[in-house]
Amino acid sequence: LTPAKKGAEKKSWSTINQAVTREHTINIHKRIHGMGSKNRAPRGIQRNPECQEGVPDVYTDTRIRKAVWTKGKTHTHTSIYMRLSRKRNKD
Repeated sequence: LTPAKKGAEKKSWSTINQAVTREHTINIHKRIHGMGSKNRAPRGIQRNPECQEGVPDVYTDTRIRKAVWTKGKTHTHTSIYMRLSRKRNKD
């Protein structure tokens, strides 16, 4: 980080450690475009929360998995509405 200039506000701490809940409509179609057919459904719902929340470990609720798998492994929905929540970091 570069030092703050005179009269400028200092940067605050990172918000990654705070507990946050957001609601998103995820476009699964653009996440799974060009992906092999056997990996489409599982990876399509895992990719977006990793990008949105900035954490590599993502827990997916069983209700979302059931909703995605209703059309099968290869013919997934194009978009899905989901609530993303990030737990508070223990450290």
